[in-house]
Amino acid sequence: MLFQKEAFRKRSLLMLIVTLVLVVAIGYAPGVAGQKAEVTQNFSYEIVTGLTKSKSDQLIIKALDESIAFMEERWGTVLEEPVKVYLYKGGKDFKKGLENVLGFTPKDAEYTSRNASGLANGYLILISKENYNRFFRHVPNLIKEVICHEIIHIFQNDLYYKTNGRERANEPLRCLKEGYAYLTAAKFVGEWNKEREEQCIAVVQHLLKTTELIPDLTKYQTFDEYNKFGEFYGWRDFKIWMIFYTNYLLDKFGEEAVATYFAGRTGKEKDTFKAAFGYTYNEFQDEITHYFKSLKEKPLPEDFNNWFGY
Repeated sequence: MLFQKEAFRKRSLLMLIVTLVLVVAIGYAPGVAGQKAEVTQNFSYEIVTGLTKSKSDQLIIKALDESIAFMEERWGTVLEEPVKVYLYKGGKDFKKGLENVLGFTPKDAEYTSRNASGLANGYLILISKENYNRFFRHVPNLIKEVICHEIIHIFQNDLYYKTNGRERANEPLRCLKEGYAYLTAAKFVGEWNKEREEQCIAVVQHLLKTTELIPDLTKYQTFDEYNKFGEFYGWRDFKIWMIFYTNYLLDKFGEEAVATYFAGRTGKEKDTFKAAFGYTYNEFQDEITHYFKSLKEKPLPEDFNNWFGY
């Protein structure tokens, strides 16, 4: 078990407080004083004005519960602070929440509210139900997968804070954090297997053959850099690059090394990378570039053009 606490609390005793705030107008609705909180096996959440008993709301609550259990078992740790989830009714309200709760600029909040269904920051998660329904209603298991993605970010933040406090200057590479969250959430819902891995490799082959571009993940740390590259490359393909890099590291070094990296146990990111994986990021980039060149020479699967619209 990774990062085991000296006095590890039994899971049945853990109560992670999750406040679900449903936005019904601009901004977000405050909790109702004195209203009874409902409790599940593993966390409690406060019922506030406007929260429905709809099937989609219950799916979100169930996914939160199961995702927290999944990551506790995977990393052998419990969060030091409770999770608070703001559940917004629509995209406009989600945008206002990003501004009011997280301090986003109107420009960044507008961009995020149009392109994301949820966002994790510290121990907070903001969710737009409208975006969930728009993006995911036709895809089985995807609500669970995306909820788990955000919970994984909470656990990544928690590991980092336990080592560094709230200092954000030397946090791990954004692309590896995202790649790990995408990949591990897919494993959580049983959507990652040998076939999916082979498809991912084939897409990377296709991109190498058609673009000649090999991303350097150190260049996409800021919000603007990350989003500009995602738009330039295409979010679908950028996501596959991030998954590919992360899967390569997991296959070579294992879960514990990757979790150690996210904990950021040294003062500088480049030193953290070497401490976790045994070589510098530049050495890693040289190695994976050599691997990419070998992939590029291999033929694509015969039915590749039927995948994902390629």
